[in-house]
Amino acid sequence: MKTRLITAFLLLIAGLPVLAQGYRIGVEIGGLAGDTLLLGYHFGDRKFIADTVILDEKGKGTFTGSRPLAGGIYLVVLPDKSYFEIMITEDQDFSVRTRLDNLAGELQFSGSPVNDAFLEYQQKMISFRQRSESLRKKINDPPTEWDARNIEEARSRLADLDREVEAYYDEVIVNHQGSLLAHIVQAMKPPHIPDFDIPADSKNPDSLRMVMQYGYMRDHFFDGFAWSDSSMLRTPILHNKLRYYITRVLIQHPDSLVQPVMNLIGRSKAHPSVFQYVSVYLLNNFMQSKIMGHDKVYVRIAQRVYLSGEAFWAEEEFLSELRENVARVAPTLIGETGHDLIMEGSTGEWHSLHQVEADYTVLYFWEPDCGHCKVTTPQLREMYKEWKNRNIEVFAVYTHDNRDEWLDYIAENRLEWINVYDPMHQTNFRYWYHIISTPTIYLLDRDKKILAKRISVETLGDMINRLLDGRGI
Repeated sequence: MKTRLITAFLLLIAGLPVLAQGYRIGVEIGGLAGDTLLLGYHFGDRKFIADTVILDEKGKGTFTGSRPLAGGIYLVVLPDKSYFEIMITEDQDFSVRTRLDNLAGELQFSGSPVNDAFLEYQQKMISFRQRSESLRKKINDPPTEWDARNIEEARSRLADLDREVEAYYDEVIVNHQGSLLAHIVQAMKPPHIPDFDIPADSKNPDSLRMVMQYGYMRDHFFDGFAWSDSSMLRTPILHNKLRYYITRVLIQHPDSLVQPVMNLIGRSKAHPSVFQYVSVYLLNNFMQSKIMGHDKVYVRIAQRVYLSGEAFWAEEEFLSELRENVARVAPTLIGETGHDLIMEGSTGEWHSLHQVEADYTVLYFWEPDCGHCKVTTPQLREMYKEWKNRNIEVFAVYTHDNRDEWLDYIAENRLEWINVYDPMHQTNFRYWYHIISTPTIYLLDRDKKILAKRISVETLGDMINRLLDGRGI
């Protein structure tokens, strides 16, 4: 499903309508003759080829096309995979020259004020980076003749340099307002977290400050981002910023992720292609995530964007598969009440999962012959011996229908928890708990809300110990 989605997305983007005047980009590289150059472009975290040209004996060639290139940051790639970047905007008739032995240092543009400004920006940022690295190296590994005063002076100069960089960002944004360059620079500016006034009588001022700082970063990380500029798709900026925000800024608990993610999707609707990219990226990210509970975000994105009809790029076959997958996953989301299972017990009595009186219930799906179950079941049995007097119960569901096999295993292994099975498959437990393999372990609270799912027995033990100690999961 993932591959089909990404492929369809890239094909659709590649076929977006463009302007009518075409492009003509002359290239001259001193010291390189008769070789092939590639004209590539960024798209998210990947790179694609837009055109090729063979240089003549003087190292000259021209990239041409009858339709203009979509805006963004492009790469002129040499045979040895070295490259330099150019900016593509509305004016696509210009030339660039450099030398093989000094690509960046000899780079010059003709007929492209946009690229002149872009080159100046790149050179300025290289200078800033070199100055910053020099100062940081001296701070972290001071020369032998330095004392504390020298180190403090270096820190002060580094702070001054940071302010100089900020001022330069603002200068570029003002001088090139509305341009792709300004949009890139604006997107790279980190949010300035204000100094929050914390009441003097606060019990935990540091914790309160951290909470307020987190809230500010969460809500303002994308301030000023040019969502309506689809050229940002063909830079690495949007993808990297999305990834950093999702993985580094936001708390990874599903309930802390859903609303910020939905806010992102809402902002991206400023341009259809940006909306498509952001939605696809986020759906794939949470669909593939190995972090427990992230499937809740995946389900919400699927419901809000795809199954609501807003995903204009999605084909019906994909939507049908997605709809089925969401239906399977939704009942088992963290925080949802687990579906009640009324099943026959090992002595002929009937048990209801919802009527189990326990602070925590381990819902365990197993079978005697599965290799992992042979390891997990004895481990869980030993844990249960310690837990059963602390109001923790195990509701163990045998997933097959061989009653004799089941009863023999229970007796031989002295499984004293609640043992149940459903030989006629009337409870549809495989659907309600998405059972595709065994063993599968769920942890439920007193109200049978799902606290954890598909966890190892070792993780289960750690979680229950934390809960019993009052530390929470």
